[in-house]
Amino acid sequence: HYYITNNLRLDEYRNVTMSTPSPEPLITTPSPEPLMTTSLMEPEHQNSDSSSIQASFTDEASLLNPTSSNKPKLTLFLVLLCGVSTIGGFLFGYDTGVVSGALIKLKQDFNLSPEQEEWIVGIAVAAAALGAGLGGAISNTLGRKPTIILSSIFFTLGSALLFSAKTFTMLIIGRVVLGLGVGLASMVVPPYIAESSPAAYRGKLVTAFGATVCWGQFTASLVDGAFSTVHEGWRWMLGIATVPSIIMGLGMLLLPESARFLVSQSIYLILLLCFSS
Repeated sequence: HYYITNNLRLDEYRNVTMSTPSPEPLITTPSPEPLMTTSLMEPEHQNSDSSSIQASFTDEASLLNPTSSNKPKLTLFLVLLCGVSTIGGFLFGYDTGVVSGALIKLKQDFNLSPEQEEWIVGIAVAAAALGAGLGGAISNTLGRKPTIILSSIFFTLGSALLFSAKTFTMLIIGRVVLGLGVGLASMVVPPYIAESSPAAYRGKLVTAFGATVCWGQFTASLVDGAFSTVHEGWRWMLGIATVPSIIMGLGMLLLPESARFLVSQSIYLILLLCFSS
């Protein structure tokens, strides 16, 4: 009885399973062939390629982030170049700041009206804007070095005119000449330092120009206080700037031209010769 009963149940199960249709098989996409990995390459080639790539990345990183081993030294020549050229920034700050103290003495000696005082102060700023606008074209034509020398000539001539001024007109002319020197120096000195210094020190040396502007304004306040009680002390306040301007002009005669300007001029000459031929 047990045997018959179990066999009947087994036959029923087989009939049920055979009567239900089997699901259709899913269509599968063939798996792609495995790509050749670096593990299949020969060990010698793999090691040589990885070492060359690593060496190239190391060279680029050393150029971008120089360490103490490959960082160029800050030479005395570079310090002199930065020191002489940034005298233009010092004169920028001095000549724009010294007029605040000199104007008190000028008002007493020339009986200046408020409008005349405004002209003495404002005309130098207007001339500086003009000089800054022309500074780029002049430096690209003559060079960075001759333009800085030209600004030192303006500084010297303007200070000498102010020192020997006897009329209001001479004061205005002297301030105009000074303003032109301020504008030229503000446009040419920072590019000259940037183009003449290595990348490791370029940012620090360029910011020295802004620092010397502040030192010039500070020195101007000290000079104003020192000559405030001297008879016609405004002449010394305005004329003492001839000393650093002459030092800058003579020092620039001993310094080289910007390397970037020389390269640009050589490329221009090559192109000129090619097209002329």
